[in-house]
Amino acid sequence: GKSRHRSRSRSRSRERRSRRSRDRERDGHREREREKERGERDRDRDRDRDRERDRKRRSRSRDRKEKERHPERGDREKTRERDREREKEKEKDRDRERGRRKRSLTPITLPRARPPFGKGVSPLGIRTDELTPEERDARTVFCMQLSQRIRARDLEEFFSSVGKVQDVRLITCNKTRRFKGIAYVEFKDPESVTLGLGLSGQKLLGVPIVVQHTQAEKNRMGNSMPNLMPKGQTGPMRLYVGSLHFNITEDMLRGIFEPFGKIDNIQLIMDPETGRSKGYGFLTFRNADDAKKALEQLNGFELAGRPMKVTDYVCWIIVKGQHWLLRWR
Repeated sequence: GKSRHRSRSRSRSRERRSRRSRDRERDGHREREREKERGERDRDRDRDRDRERDRKRRSRSRDRKEKERHPERGDREKTRERDREREKEKEKDRDRERGRRKRSLTPITLPRARPPFGKGVSPLGIRTDELTPEERDARTVFCMQLSQRIRARDLEEFFSSVGKVQDVRLITCNKTRRFKGIAYVEFKDPESVTLGLGLSGQKLLGVPIVVQHTQAEKNRMGNSMPNLMPKGQTGPMRLYVGSLHFNITEDMLRGIFEPFGKIDNIQLIMDPETGRSKGYGFLTFRNADDAKKALEQLNGFELAGRPMKVTDYVCWIIVKGQHWLLRWR
């Protein structure tokens, strides 16, 4: 029995050794196959790299020969590249200039278009609703070049030396709410306006200020034309806007006139040959009262270094016709 047991043990040992030997051979065969595949991939990679290197070498050789045959082509390419760079720089400069122009043409906030205080009450707490707009303009001065630190009380104290101050309005930007350095000062007595104008050039908070009549009052004082505007007109009303800088656009005009009311149409007259503005155009307000306010406040308003000419479209046609008749008499 023991001999049979030993025989079976030796047989099993031989089978295990034989199985391990077969596994080692199989693993070795697989490893050799992997090595073979890696070698083939490396050879393919080297072959592709050599082909790419030869292709680039041939391409550089062709480029050199082409330049030797046609040297002017390379110069043209360089010139085109420089022109493209210059055009990009010019476009950037134009964008910056447009941004500066838009900021400089921010619409003004006028005191009667959007009162910052309670109705009929000045910032000094005085009732003002018993006066008509014309009476208030006759006793109001327009102040420019004011310090950013100024307050309504500072202007009241400054102008109190020439008369009792009824109202002070500091004008701010519609979008940023920043003070624009201008204000309206209304006196209790119209006689104080002349004395107030004499304070122009005096320093307030270290800055010499400029004092003028309000634009509406200047228009009334200097208007020698007969009043041709229709009385009691309602509905749309068209205005003529002239003496404009050639770079002014329709969007800029809309930004300046739209605070006064809804605008239905803006037409800027262009020169068909040059494509530039002719310096005048027309605006149509939906409401005639809004158009009259804009005419009263913006006629003579300085835009891009030029005082605008704003008048009723009917008046403009008649005046142009009179000039034409005078030329031909």
